[in-house]
Amino acid sequence: MTYELKKSGRLCSEIAITRLYKEGKAFIAFPLRVVYRIDTADKQTDTPEIRILFSAPKKRFKHAVDRNRCKRLMRETYRVRQCQLTEKLKTNNLTMDLAISMVHDKIPSFDSMAACMDKITGRLSDNIHQTE
Repeated sequence: MTYELKKSGRLCSEIAITRLYKEGKAFIAFPLRVVYRIDTADKQTDTPEIRILFSAPKKRFKHAVDRNRCKRLMRETYRVRQCQLTEKLKTNNLTMDLAISMVHDKIPSFDSMAACMDKITGRLSDNIHQTE
């Protein structure tokens, strides 16, 4: 089992991001806000199961060092826990666009970020189960 976040797994299309925020569902698992959109997979294209966007707003973190630290924490904790989501999406022939952003103005510890990411992946996998 590989734990990696590839470039193809990043959500960077302006159209896709706009569509995610307009049509997606959201919830907060403090200190993170999650917006997600589940769709059926297209057989012709070779898109990844999950495309993800991480953000730490400049409004809350004035220094780029702090924003980068938060995004690095989010990426690392998600990278290790993504397997259960990708497996569920593969078996149900679904794709997911996902945006995770920081809503607290303090940089969390790695352990608290890991606990929060566990809550997020659990809740998202439950939502995938309901979509079936």
